[in-house]
Amino acid sequence: MSLRRLYTDSVLLTILFLLAALSSAQDLDSAARDLSRRIVSGAGRQDVASLTVRNASSLSTAEVADIARVLEAELRVRPSRSGATVNVTLSENVQSYLWIAEIRRGEERELTMLSVARPAAPGAVLARVVIEKRLLWEQDKPILDAAVVDSLLIVLDAGAVAESGRHAELLALDGLYSHLIASQLRTTGASVGPSPVAAD
Repeated sequence: MSLRRLYTDSVLLTILFLLAALSSAQDLDSAARDLSRRIVSGAGRQDVASLTVRNASSLSTAEVADIARVLEAELRVRPSRSGATVNVTLSENVQSYLWIAEIRRGEERELTMLSVARPAAPGAVLARVVIEKRLLWEQDKPILDAAVVDSLLIVLDAGAVAESGRHAELLALDGLYSHLIASQLRTTGASVGPSPVAAD
C-alpha cells in the first residue's frame, strides 16, 4: 500500500468519524428541541422558572450538557415564583433513550416522555466471541440421562431404564454409570467420592 493511499484513507476515515459525531450531536439536539416543544405544550402559557436535568443513562457528560443547553434555550428559563418547575430525567432502555419531563405548576403535575433513537456508533466493533469445543469424556454407549429419585439413581438409555440403584451399587455393576464415573475420573484425575445422593 502506498504512502499516499494510506494518507488518503486516514483523512477519509477522520472525516467520516467527524461527520458521524456531528450527526449524532444534531440528532440529540433535535430530540431536545422536540422534548422542549412537548414541555411548552404541557406548561401552557406559564413560563418555566427552573429546569433540572438528571442523567440516568449512558450519555456522556458533554452530551448531557448540550441537551441541557438546548432545553434551557428553547424553554427560555426565567427564574420567577409563578413559573413552572421542570425536572428532566435522561434514561434509557434496551432499544433507545427514554427522556422523561415532569412539569410542576403549583400542586399540579404532568409528565411527558420522549423515546430517542440511539445514534449509530461510528466504527463500533462487536465483542469477539470465541467458542471452544473439546471432548470432556468419551464412552461406547451413550447415556441419555440420569435421575435421582429419593436415594436411588436411575440411568436412562435409549428410551429405557438401563440401571437403577444407589451410587455404590451402580459402581459395583460395572455398567453405564460406573463407566461414566470412571471416564470422568480419568479426565479430571480425581478419585471416587461420596455418593451424589443420600448416604448409601
